[in-house]
Amino acid sequence: MVPEVKKKVIDNGLCIGCGICVSECPSNSLKMKWNHIGIYEPTVVQPCNGSGNCINVCPFNPDPEKEVEDENKILYKTSDIRISGKKVLGYYNELFIGYSVNHRENSSSGGIATWILQQLLEDKVVDAVYTVGSSNGDDYFGYKKVYSIADLLENSKTKYYPVNMESMMEEIENSNDKVAITAVPCYIKAIKLKLIKNPVLCEKIIFTIGIICGGMKSKYFTDYLLSRLKLDGEKASELSYRNKDYLSSANDYSFSSKSNGKIHSIKMKSVGDMWGTGLFKPNACDFCDDIFGELADVSVGDAWLPPYVYDGKGNNVVISRSGMAQKLLNKGKSEKQLILDKISYEQAFQTQRGNYNHRRIGLRYRLQLAKRQKIHIGPKRENPSYFINPFFILVQRQRIKVRSLSFRIWSKSRNAQEFDKAISPELHKLTRYTKIYHLSKYFNPMYYFRRLIFLFHHH
Repeated sequence: MVPEVKKKVIDNGLCIGCGICVSECPSNSLKMKWNHIGIYEPTVVQPCNGSGNCINVCPFNPDPEKEVEDENKILYKTSDIRISGKKVLGYYNELFIGYSVNHRENSSSGGIATWILQQLLEDKVVDAVYTVGSSNGDDYFGYKKVYSIADLLENSKTKYYPVNMESMMEEIENSNDKVAITAVPCYIKAIKLKLIKNPVLCEKIIFTIGIICGGMKSKYFTDYLLSRLKLDGEKASELSYRNKDYLSSANDYSFSSKSNGKIHSIKMKSVGDMWGTGLFKPNACDFCDDIFGELADVSVGDAWLPPYVYDGKGNNVVISRSGMAQKLLNKGKSEKQLILDKISYEQAFQTQRGNYNHRRIGLRYRLQLAKRQKIHIGPKRENPSYFINPFFILVQRQRIKVRSLSFRIWSKSRNAQEFDKAISPELHKLTRYTKIYHLSKYFNPMYYFRRLIFLFHHH
C-alpha cells in the first residue's frame, strides 16, 4: 500500500520535510531523503501496512481530526494555557523586545533563545537541548543533541538550511533524557501532534522554543549563496548566515563561509530580497498560517520594528506563552541578564506585518486557487477568497511563479550568475506589481476603515 502521507501530502506538494511521519510508521516504510527541489521528503523504502499513523502527525495533513484541526485546538489538547488569545499572535502571557546581555554579541539577533536554553540546562530542568548545528554527515547542518553550555553556544546562530527530525525523534524515544527543542512553527506543530498520539513523550519533551518564521529555504538557497561567493560547496565550511554589522542596521547582515583557510563574505542586501520574493521556498510554506510559533512555550524572532531595527547589535521580539517561560523571563529581567521592553500587541504584530500580509491575507487567494485546481489543503484559519485587492492578487500570482521558477532554473544552471540573469525579468515584474499594489492601498477608503477595525479588535 501507498502511505497516506505520500498520497495526501507529498503528491500535492505540501510536504515541508519535518520527518515526523517517519517516527510514527510501524512498518518502517519511510526514510527521509533529499528531493528534486532540495528539501527533505519521506521516501517509500518498503511496503506500507496502511495504518495511517504517518498522516496523523503531519503538520500539513489535509484531513485532520476535528479536535486538532488548527493551532488553537491543538493548544487546548497539549497545554493548560487558558489566557485570552489574539488573532495571528496566538495565546500569550506577555510580549517583549530585548536582548541577552551575555549572548547578544554571538547570536543572530538578541540571543534570548540561547539564554533560555542555557538556564534550562543550568537549572537541570532538561538534560539536553536539540538545536540546529553543524552536521557530521554529508549535509551542512542537522539537529544536534547538546548537553553542555559550551556546545550550546557553539551552535547558537540561525541557519537557513533544511533539517529534519527523523533521527532526533528516534533518539528521544530511546532515551530517558528530558529535552528542550528549538524549531520553526510547523515543526513545533508536528511535535505537538506526536505528543497527542504519544503522551508518554510529554515527560521527555519538556520545553519548546518557536522561531518566528518568514518561510523556510531549500538547500539550493545555500548553494546559491556559495556560488555568489564563487566557492566550491564541497570545500566550504563554517557557514554563517547572520553576521552582524554593529555600525549599521539589524537587517544589514552578511553571509560568510570558510574555504581553503580564508573567510569569504557577502552582504545579503547585495543579494536582493530573498524572502519577499519567495525564491527557493517550499510550496508548503504558502499554506502555513502560523507565523509566530503559537504552540511553543516561548516564541522568539527578529524585532523588525523602529527603533530596534536600527540597532545593528540585534534585538528579539519575545512572546511568552507558558508559566515556565514567563518565570524564566522574569528571572532574567530581575537579575538584569535580560534587557526587556514590554510591548503592545500592535508592536509585536508590526514586527511581522509584511509576513502577515503574505502568509494570512495572501493565503485567502492561494486557498481559492488550490480549490480551483482541486488540491485539497484542509482546514485553515483563513477562508478562500478572491475578494481582496486585485493588485495584491497580481503580486501573489507573481510570487508563486517566481518561487516555482527558482527551482527550475537552479536545477539546470547551478550557477548564481546564470540564475540571476534568468530570474531577473520575473523579479522586476514582481517589484513593479508590488509598487502598484502599495500605491493602490492609499486610494482605497476601505484600507483606512480596515485599519481602524483592526486596531479596535486587537487592543
